[in-house]
Amino acid sequence: MRVFICFIVALSFVCCTSKGKTGRDNKAAGNAVEEIPIPGNKYALGFMINRISSGFELTLMDPWNRGNVFEKYLVSDGDSVPGKEESGFRLIRPPFNRWAVSSTTHIGFMNALGESQKIVGSTSPDRIYDSETHERFKDGEISKIGSDMEFNFESVLGIKPDIILQTAFEGQQQRDNRLLATGMNFVYILEWLEPHPLGRAEWIKVFGLLTGKQEEAESIFGKVSDNYYLLREDVSAKGSKPLVMIGNNFNGTWYMPGGGNYMCRFLEDAGFSYPYFDNEKRGSLALNFENVLKEFRTADIWLNVSASNLDALLQEDSRYSLFKPYASGKVYSVSGRVNSGLGNDYWESGVVYPDRILEDLVSISNPDILPDHKLMYYKNLGLGN
Repeated sequence: MRVFICFIVALSFVCCTSKGKTGRDNKAAGNAVEEIPIPGNKYALGFMINRISSGFELTLMDPWNRGNVFEKYLVSDGDSVPGKEESGFRLIRPPFNRWAVSSTTHIGFMNALGESQKIVGSTSPDRIYDSETHERFKDGEISKIGSDMEFNFESVLGIKPDIILQTAFEGQQQRDNRLLATGMNFVYILEWLEPHPLGRAEWIKVFGLLTGKQEEAESIFGKVSDNYYLLREDVSAKGSKPLVMIGNNFNGTWYMPGGGNYMCRFLEDAGFSYPYFDNEKRGSLALNFENVLKEFRTADIWLNVSASNLDALLQEDSRYSLFKPYASGKVYSVSGRVNSGLGNDYWESGVVYPDRILEDLVSISNPDILPDHKLMYYKNLGLGN
């Protein structure tokens, strides 16, 4: 799922906030936006897990209506608990041996926990990056079960999954009553709406709950968040502040992340200077070319470009040559790990391991801090690639 969606997200990089090791410290980071993580989480705003005598309560918060609940699940240890469904909890019963997923990020989380072999359906299996999982698709072990925005009911029924993971989009989050009527376990995953890279990664705890690997999930996230925080602190102590510009001119509009956008957390934590850090908009800023040229003509670095090389970039718009990074060759795309099927690992393992993305960004912004680092998710278009 989500190749087209991810392209749009790559342009706008929707979401928010910055944080210290155990709490969000936006004022210290210079950002005006402040968020409070859900109790029990370090960064994530979108879910809450509570232990009860018969299992776990999994509550998803509504990302479009702040303060409201989107969905509630009772993840049972065994038999059904009377009254819970009537009180708003949807009962789901592990273990699950056959999974249907609607995003490559789901595959990234499953892979991290060693559970990807249980995936039997995906909305975009041809866009899977992980080689073993992609081979399973080519061997016919993973079926295509729909498109970006919805499942194909008949295709889902054909693979008989134990659990279906769905991604919700604003205005598109209506439950599929036909699937619910079959009695299949059906869970929404909203990690892509988290306002911090580590908030997204923290959704591995939800996957840990659903796979029965909660300790492994806690351990993975603990290492990722510790690595991320230590690197951020190193940059804060030693780093310079190169000016960075983001994205491309797209159909007459240049989209750059607002200060409340999760991409800004990456930029800030990697030590970049960016003029919109204090802007509180969570989505993208729609700018015209002239405004961007005025603000970023002398930028040091250009990130998240949607082009395969500098020549292709210039063919899109000859005015790109007016920017300093074009002349210096310091232009980067998130295409460092893309396979022949155009599966992009930035949207797969990169969501689980934002510390690795931060390493790439730090090596670009302050190469002296990570002198031996080789880019993983990013690619320098100025090297003749």
